[in-house]
Amino acid sequence: MQFIKRIYTLILLILLIGLLSTGCSSPESPAPDVPQELPAAEAPPVETPSEPFAPPEPEERLSETYAEIMKGKSYTMKYRTISNIEGQEIEGRMTMAVDGDDFAMVFESDDISSTSIMKDEMLYLIMHEQKMIMVFPADTDQATEAAPEGPANIDMDGMTYIEKGEAEFMGNMRTYEEYAVEDGSIRYYFDGNMLDGIEMIFDGNSNVLDIEELTDQVDETLFAIPEGYQMFQP
Repeated sequence: MQFIKRIYTLILLILLIGLLSTGCSSPESPAPDVPQELPAAEAPPVETPSEPFAPPEPEERLSETYAEIMKGKSYTMKYRTISNIEGQEIEGRMTMAVDGDDFAMVFESDDISSTSIMKDEMLYLIMHEQKMIMVFPADTDQATEAAPEGPANIDMDGMTYIEKGEAEFMGNMRTYEEYAVEDGSIRYYFDGNMLDGIEMIFDGNSNVLDIEELTDQVDETLFAIPEGYQMFQP
């Protein structure tokens, strides 16, 4: 736009000088044939060097630290969860450890106390009340269907940042940062600079995590198979 305005101004100056020159000329007194300096307006415009382009400052994201922890697949998380799975709302307290492709999830509610462990290419579903362990090979359909819904099931590779904003979380207005993941999305909610919760939508099912702790250390004790329980493979 500045370039077009400069050209337009230069054309106006040339036309104005041309009109003035025509009005002042006289055939009875021809001008002497001597070299004349070019009018200032006809001199080539001097380009003012532009300021070097400064790239925008990278956006600071509070979620980057936590996203990197989850993408690294080596962490322990403690949280209160409210899951909506196929229209059924489930609430409880959960402790989860992820170590590569292996994970352990301890779920406790008023009615249920259970642990799910994936390791050594086997899935162990442990019911503490019944002192019973169900065992499935990890590559079977039963293991896929029985595996718990949660962050361990979401592929965190290829996370793509979408936006930041404000929204209500657990009854309070919180700043959030949102990412897209395969077949879903994940939002990190913050109270100031501290992670307050995570909301995930995956294959149409929502999972709200009221975070108590998220660390990049793996609690190996969660992967222990209890002794004295009845174990069987369906």
